[in-house]
Parts: sequence; C-alpha cells; structure tokens
Amino acid sequence: MAIESTAKEFTNGDATRLTLMKSADELTQRDMDAFFSAYGRYPQGNTVSEDNGKVLRAAFDARWIAELITPRGVVKAAPEVNDMQPWAVRWAAQQIDQVINKAREIPNA
Repeated sequence: MAIESTAKEFTNGDATRLTLMKSADELTQRDMDAFFSAYGRYPQGNTVSEDNGKVLRAAFDARWIAELITPRGVVKAAPEVNDMQPWAVRWAAQQIDQVINKAREIPNA
C-alpha cells in the first residue's frame, strides 16, 4: 500500500487514528537521527511483535506522534504502548515504517 508523501494522518476504522507531527516530505535527517537514537535504546527483541512495540515507543520518544487513538482510548507516551492491543501496535508501527521508507525514497530524476 503506497502512502501519500504528504500524509500525516492515518486511520483504521472510526476508532483508530495515528497523527504524526510531520509527513514523509517534511522529515529531516535530524528527525531520523532522533527516531533511530530512541529505537536503539530499546532492547532488541527476536520477534516482529517486539519490533513493532519498539518502533512505536521510539516514535513517541522522538516526538513524532501528535496523536494516537485506539479503540481502548488515547495513547500519549511510550510506556502506554504496553497496554495497547497487539494489532493496534502492529498497525501503528506499519504506518511509521511506511513514512520512514517514503522519506528515504530517492526520487526519479
């Protein structure tokens, strides 16, 4: 699924929404450095599920997330990821991964 490079808001039904502070077009290397620095502070897990949590926590720590709403309510900080439903963590992490990939895409000349 391709994303618009100017997308900042992602939804999965009426009760799930992720709003980022910047779109892929607006991210800078400083933003990437902050994210990956935060990402590196979390222990490396051996499963995709653990990595999804790590991505989402790092995005909170790097201040990439303006708002995250799930069916269980508003998530405001990295420690609250612990109480999210695993599917919601996976979904949010996928959106963040797509934004990172889009920001790093080299445009065609």
